[in-house]
Amino acid sequence: MALLVAVGLLVTATAVANTGLPLAIDPRALVISTVVVVGLSLLGVAVSVWRVLRIDPFQAVGRPGVGGIE
Repeated sequence: MALLVAVGLLVTATAVANTGLPLAIDPRALVISTVVVVGLSLLGVAVSVWRVLRIDPFQAVGRPGVGGIE
Protein backbone atom coordinates (compact mmCIF):
# COMPACT_ATOMS: atom_id res chain seq x y z
CA MET A 1 0.00 0.00 0.00
CA ALA A 2 2.75 2.43 0.94
CA LEU A 3 4.53 1.56 -2.27
CA LEU A 4 1.51 2.59 -4.32
CA VAL A 5 1.25 5.86 -2.40
CA ALA A 6 4.95 6.58 -2.96
CA VAL A 7 4.73 5.91 -6.71
CA GLY A 8 1.58 8.01 -6.93
CA LEU A 9 3.28 10.90 -5.14
CA LEU A 10 6.30 10.59 -7.43
CA VAL A 11 4.14 10.73 -10.55
CA THR A 12 2.14 13.66 -9.17
CA ALA A 13 5.25 15.61 -8.15
CA THR A 14 6.81 15.03 -11.55
CA ALA A 15 3.67 16.23 -13.32
CA VAL A 16 3.29 19.31 -11.10
CA ALA A 17 6.96 20.33 -11.00
CA ASN A 18 7.65 23.29 -13.20
CA THR A 19 11.43 23.56 -12.93
CA GLY A 20 12.22 24.41 -16.52
CA LEU A 21 14.35 21.29 -16.73
CA PRO A 22 13.20 18.16 -18.49
CA LEU A 23 11.95 15.83 -15.80
CA ALA A 24 10.81 12.31 -16.66
CA ILE A 25 10.27 9.05 -14.82
CA ASP A 26 12.12 6.05 -16.21
CA PRO A 27 9.68 3.14 -15.76
CA ARG A 28 12.46 0.54 -15.92
CA ALA A 29 14.45 2.22 -13.14
CA LEU A 30 11.28 2.60 -11.07
CA VAL A 31 10.42 -1.09 -11.42
CA ILE A 32 13.99 -2.22 -10.65
CA SER A 33 14.26 -0.06 -7.52
CA THR A 34 10.80 -1.18 -6.38
CA VAL A 35 11.70 -4.85 -6.79
CA VAL A 36 14.98 -4.34 -4.91
CA VAL A 37 13.31 -2.54 -2.00
CA VAL A 38 10.48 -5.08 -1.70
CA GLY A 39 12.91 -8.00 -2.04
CA LEU A 40 15.25 -6.71 0.67
CA SER A 41 12.34 -6.01 3.01
CA LEU A 42 11.01 -9.54 2.52
CA LEU A 43 14.49 -10.92 3.17
CA GLY A 44 14.69 -8.94 6.41
CA VAL A 45 11.29 -10.21 7.51
CA ALA A 46 12.26 -13.79 6.66
CA VAL A 47 15.42 -13.57 8.78
CA SER A 48 13.47 -12.17 11.73
CA VAL A 49 10.76 -14.83 11.47
CA TRP A 50 13.42 -17.56 11.20
CA ARG A 51 15.10 -16.35 14.40
CA VAL A 52 11.79 -16.22 16.28
CA LEU A 53 10.82 -19.70 15.14
CA ARG A 54 14.12 -21.10 16.43
CA ILE A 55 13.33 -20.04 20.02
CA ASP A 56 12.26 -22.89 22.27
CA PRO A 57 9.32 -21.53 24.30
CA PHE A 58 9.94 -23.89 27.24
CA GLN A 59 13.55 -22.83 27.50
CA ALA A 60 12.63 -19.14 27.28
CA VAL A 61 10.03 -19.46 30.06
CA GLY A 62 12.32 -21.54 32.27
CA ARG A 63 15.17 -19.02 32.39
CA PRO A 64 14.59 -16.68 35.36
CA GLY A 65 17.58 -14.51 34.44
CA VAL A 66 15.84 -13.25 31.32
CA GLY A 67 12.32 -12.81 32.66
CA GLY A 68 11.22 -16.45 32.78
CA ILE A 69 9.35 -18.20 35.59
CA GLU A 70 11.30 -20.19 38.18
